[in-house]
Amino acid sequence: MMVSDPFADMLIWCAIITCGFITFLTRFLPLSRFMPKQIPLSVEKALGYIPAAVLTPIIITAILAPDGVFVIYENMRLPAAIFAVLIALLSGSIMLTLLSGLGILWLLNYLF
Repeated sequence: MMVSDPFADMLIWCAIITCGFITFLTRFLPLSRFMPKQIPLSVEKALGYIPAAVLTPIIITAILAPDGVFVIYENMRLPAAIFAVLIALLSGSIMLTLLSGLGILWLLNYLF
């Protein structure tokens, strides 16, 4: 029978409650009178960088360390990602970028 540490259990519950409270605030504050009607331009500009800041490490890790180990040699995801970035820069189309990147990845995996 496994006995758990009461401090660890309390820490987990505190983390769950804190995350729930923060999630509630992010939903409640924009609907309440506590937030201004217009967000300052500097805050709005800063919020535009959040998707790139969050997605970049996820994508880079998925490309360079697909199995948790950093791999460059025989990594078919790297040339497919470079090709997808080129297509994105040239076309600006998300759908074309996804289809071309996945198509190249599947082709490289089939050929090699």
